Amino acid sequence: MKGNLIGILIGMVVGFSLFFIISMVNERIMIDRVSKDIVNLYELMFPDIKFSIESIKKTGGMFKFLLKGSDNSYREVFVSSNGNYLTEAVIFVKESIQQIQKMKNFVDCLHSKNVRIFGMLQSNNTIINQATFLQLNILGRYSSKIYVSCDGEALNSCIAIGLKALPAVVINNTSYEGVILQAKDLANLSGCKLD
Repeated sequence: MKGNLIGILIGMVVGFSLFFIISMVNERIMIDRVSKDIVNLYELMFPDIKFSIESIKKTGGMFKFLLKGSDNSYREVFVSSNGNYLTEAVIFVKESIQQIQKMKNFVDCLHSKNVRIFGMLQSNNTIINQATFLQLNILGRYSSKIYVSCDGEALNSCIAIGLKALPAVVINNTSYEGVILQAKDLANLSGCKLD
């Protein structure tokens, strides 16, 4: 009985070892094949540049490849574990939720403190349109909550409250006109926290 048990245990250890070795060999073969495919793909997309694989890391069920171009550029690409799908942009779900929630909370705080961004997105002045867009872009998708349009007929209302340049951010009855404030500036001036 004791001999049978030892034989079974040895058989299990050998079986698991073989399974592990075969899995590693198969993964290595797949990585080599995918590496060649990725280099081929990027050299076809960018015919004047030769690419090499600088590093490969397994992360979140995918492989992260760091490619180096002969022009000294670097590209980080993510490939599915079966090698069939590639993307240059991966959204890390938990981190993204945290970042978006922080920005939502920040904009909610700005809104509650009556911070407003005045600007134009549809005027004939492309400089004002671009500056307004940049100011709104700093706060991302929630910026519309504190945005006040001065486009069209609304321009008279913006002039009536004393604005002389756009975009303008009004915080605590102080107007910051014609400048783009970064999120940290908005936090410092309003008392709202970014974290």
